[in-house]
Amino acid sequence: MSTAVKETVVKGGVIVTEAETGDLVEVRTAKGVSKSSAESRAALKEIAKRRADVLKELADR
Repeated sequence: MSTAVKETVVKGGVIVTEAETGDLVEVRTAKGVSKSSAESRAALKEIAKRRADVLKELADR
């Protein structure tokens, strides 16, 4: 079973994410392809959560 992915072109390469969840799958650049690990996906989720919490806190001021 394959998962649908979304490719986003950015300066210097392409970011590939899962279409349904938005989780990072891989990053493609001229130097090669870097696939994400479970640890890096967990770290990105934690960072996104912290950013969202800070934005909520700023909005509540």
